[in-house]
Amino acid sequence: MFIAACNQSEKKETQNIINEVKLHYAKRFKIIKEVDYTILQILGDKKSDHVTASFVLYSKQQPKLSNDYFYVKTPVKNVACMSSIYTAMFDKLQALDKITAIDNVDY
Repeated sequence: MFIAACNQSEKKETQNIINEVKLHYAKRFKIIKEVDYTILQILGDKKSDHVTASFVLYSKQQPKLSNDYFYVKTPVKNVACMSSIYTAMFDKLQALDKITAIDNVDY
């Protein structure tokens, strides 16, 4: 699992928004459910809602939203974890069989 940061344009995609998922405990990201895809937005600075990365999860045809977004076809078949700490999360999800690589230079 990894998080990448890049400059995002300040455009807000609001045309087909069905439901922004209300988060009760988690912070610093937003989930927006659309008809054919879901957008996961990672928020950077704690003092603002500036989006530092956006991931578009889709299962059929890749939507054409922005070149700045990261597109992920679902269901995910293979995952490369950038740290061994994420293996515990995949264990809780009963998805250890999806991990194909683990990088942990320090250990």
